Amino acid sequence: MKTWSKSFWGWLLGISFLMISHAEAQVVIQGTVTDEETGAPLRSVSVSVTNYTDEVILAFTNTNADGQFQLTVPEELEFFTLAFRKMGYQPLKRDLLLAEVERKELTLDFQLSPAALELEEVVVESRRPPIIVKSDTILFDIQHYERRDDQNLEDILKRIPGFKVQAGVSWSIMGA
Repeated sequence: MKTWSKSFWGWLLGISFLMISHAEAQVVIQGTVTDEETGAPLRSVSVSVTNYTDEVILAFTNTNADGQFQLTVPEELEFFTLAFRKMGYQPLKRDLLLAEVERKELTLDFQLSPAALELEEVVVESRRPPIIVKSDTILFDIQHYERRDDQNLEDILKRIPGFKVQAGVSWSIMGA
């Protein structure tokens, strides 16, 4: 039992040292993102750290209500791209070199430029619903059921839900 206990504590101590050394080998990048025109902090800006060569995302976050962000990157990364994106603003990318940074914390502030989103023409059409139910009345929009090959009103009434046409002699609706 003592051998198992010693090896367990030794293993746990080794993992702890690895975690501490790994935590020390990190650089914290923090800052604030604001609107270039108004200076107001921007909330929900997507902030990502990508590998400079292949643009693989290594870390990401969003700015909080005060426009602040914080990311942790491995110290050995040295050269990477910091990217900012938000709807209604021009994307921003900055290449960073950590080789000369001796601190474990880097504070950077960025401004995003508003971008006008130009939409193509949008046409909104309103159509009356084919069936309107009022308190004791049901209204049917005949044009909704009408086709070019209709010969008479009976052809249209056959397509209306709940209408029954019996050999051109009588009509009934919903069994009444």
